[in-house]
Amino acid sequence: MPRQRLTLFDLDNTLLTGDSDVLWCDFLIKQGMLDRDEFSARNADMDARYKAGTVSGEHSVSSMSARWRGDGLSIAKRYERCF
Repeated sequence: MPRQRLTLFDLDNTLLTGDSDVLWCDFLIKQGMLDRDEFSARNADMDARYKAGTVSGEHSVSSMSARWRGDGLSIAKRYERCF
């Protein structure tokens, strides 16, 4: 099996106007994939903490990946082309 490679780019506030995690979650809320009441507040809190420099990379990744446990990732893949 060929070795897979992962390439990451920081597009936030450079090629994108805004934070990609915030924009992605807002999109998924509008699509009805995430509960507006639960995730809007969580997303705004994480964004404010990120901007203040008070959230660790580990916490950010843990919080983001918690959204996709179970079938979430396969469901999100259906929407990524629309985003």
